[in-house]
Amino acid sequence: MKIEQLLKNSGHSKLLPLQEATIEAFQQHNHVQLLAQTGSGKTLAFLLGAIQLVDGSKKGAQIVILSPTRELALQTADVFKSLKSSISFTTCYGGHPVKTERNELNQQPNVIIATPGRLLDHLEREHVNLSGCGIAVIDEFDKCLEFGFEKEMQSIREYLPKEIKSILVSATEIDYVPQSWKASKSNTLDFRSTEQSSRLQLWKVNSENTFKSLTDCLGQFQDEPSVVFCNYREVVEDVTERLTDEGITCIAYHGGMEQPEREMALIKFRNRSVHALICTDLGSRGLDIDGVSHVIHYQFPDSETAFIHRNGRTARADKDGNAYLLYKSSQDLPEYLSLPKKEFVPNPNVINKPSEWTTLYFSAGKKDKLRKLDIVGFLSQQGQLKSDEIGKIDLLDRMAYAAIRSNKLKSTLNNIHMKRIKGKRYVIKKAK
Repeated sequence: MKIEQLLKNSGHSKLLPLQEATIEAFQQHNHVQLLAQTGSGKTLAFLLGAIQLVDGSKKGAQIVILSPTRELALQTADVFKSLKSSISFTTCYGGHPVKTERNELNQQPNVIIATPGRLLDHLEREHVNLSGCGIAVIDEFDKCLEFGFEKEMQSIREYLPKEIKSILVSATEIDYVPQSWKASKSNTLDFRSTEQSSRLQLWKVNSENTFKSLTDCLGQFQDEPSVVFCNYREVVEDVTERLTDEGITCIAYHGGMEQPEREMALIKFRNRSVHALICTDLGSRGLDIDGVSHVIHYQFPDSETAFIHRNGRTARADKDGNAYLLYKSSQDLPEYLSLPKKEFVPNPNVINKPSEWTTLYFSAGKKDKLRKLDIVGFLSQQGQLKSDEIGKIDLLDRMAYAAIRSNKLKSTLNNIHMKRIKGKRYVIKKAK
């Protein structure tokens, strides 16, 4: 399938400069290093560049894409699905049933999107053969190393043919490459920007009580999605609990949470069931979250690079965004940071209101032959909901989530009680 058609299928009208350069470089070079920030279109870039070299008439893995986290692997899979190509693929990651993945690998898909640890596990169990795989992509390469996957990546390389084409994707300079992944010659594409987006407005928020300032800011923003950054998991948990006590709908997100918990946090934030995502720097990289209006620095990161990545959650795709620096005195600021000229003074008298959306859980998903259209039809007909009372739907392998208007939760649950979807009865309840 031609790139133009794949691009159209994914909802894009034309290639970005980064994507054009990546496709061209991968056609001309065996080894490419792509330096680009999250939200720059890099996933579509390396997918389009790689799948042009796949022979869909042959079975077996021809492309391996490694991702440092389950969330990023799933996002990559979503972008791949949006292309609507005839090329088969599967995903492998922790928290996913090994048996299910083994069965899918037995079908010999052309593309494998996986976290390093889970793919190595399948390789060691001989669930998959990579002897015919000629293309390898390591997404968020710097994060793979930071998360301690060097040994796994080295081992996976041994299962691949000696001569392969590779793309190492990173948001920072690649100053170290494990020996087995080193190339004598590599073409580097640098699309990073050391400047903040022109659509980003920086604000200073001065207060003796930074938590009170945070509460006032979020109260004033109300339904406008906000991401609050803290430096430590313990602070994230503490701030989330205290904000909840203040009546602000928010949810925590950090590396110490179990994968299902992190997945649920992102689902609720994306479907607007919660107004704010309280997170560590795990939330500053590798997550594609549209429509974030505000980024709040409750604590400042150690480096300017991390600061820029945090701010990159907003002011994306030609949309305006705001970042707020909460501080007591200028002495609290790291050396790389100077105070913005503009000051934001939040209104302390705003009454916090709950989210207009609530998330429903369904105990069935794609593997149960359930489709988003089935859920919409069920909620419309059996739940008696109007189209504007049904929000974002997330369909996973064995479960699904749907956002509905909060004021319709009670009546909807009553209406759908004991009702069947496609002839089967599933557990449907408010997501925890």
